[in-house]
Amino acid sequence: MAKERRKYTPEEIKMLERYAGLGATHKQMAHIVGVCLRAFEQHLEIYPELRAAVDVGAAHSAMQVMQTAFTMATSGEQPAMTIFWLKTRCQWREVKEPLAENPDKADKIKSMPTSELIKLVKEKVG
Repeated sequence: MAKERRKYTPEEIKMLERYAGLGATHKQMAHIVGVCLRAFEQHLEIYPELRAAVDVGAAHSAMQVMQTAFTMATSGEQPAMTIFWLKTRCQWREVKEPLAENPDKADKIKSMPTSELIKLVKEKVG
């Protein structure tokens, strides 16, 4: 006789969405709802509403962090975050060759005030 599948209540699904948004692993979420990891991962495949909740929770929190990082990068007050954003989101690299080949461009960039650089980044990023 086959064992009956576990059902998830709307409250559990909402709770798992929140935990996924906070970075909980599948193992941690399985423990919270009282199933083994293997069963939980099978449930993610079986129950589309469970999969959607876990995916949406993780995506929402990632978007909040990205918004914070973008705000910090464009504030003009966090140069390290501006550099991080440019390197990770705009594919900027610390390469000497292109600047050495075009010293006029390098001098122009070096002489630009931070506010002008941020304005250019905002225009490029949208």
